[in-house]
Amino acid sequence: MHYLKAIAAAQTDEGEAVVRQMKNTPANDFEMKNVRIRADGQVMRPLYAARIKASIESKYPYDYYEITRTIPAEDAWRPAADSACNLLKTQ
Repeated sequence: MHYLKAIAAAQTDEGEAVVRQMKNTPANDFEMKNVRIRADGQVMRPLYAARIKASIESKYPYDYYEITRTIPAEDAWRPAADSACNLLKTQ
């Protein structure tokens, strides 16, 4: 959805313009809220630690796990300063 919204906002499907729009606009959808895309293309979304439930703990279909911790994006992904990506070196 973020890609399609970027095409609409950029009013083109030209790759560089769409990527630029995607990086300048936070992603907001059913899964991610206010998630940014870093210059090297890394989607800076949080990660989740989960515990698999015992079958007796499940209360409805697909109730398999419990989120035990949210790991902030800054802690989950390699810092931009440590990246070898040339896209970050030109910033």
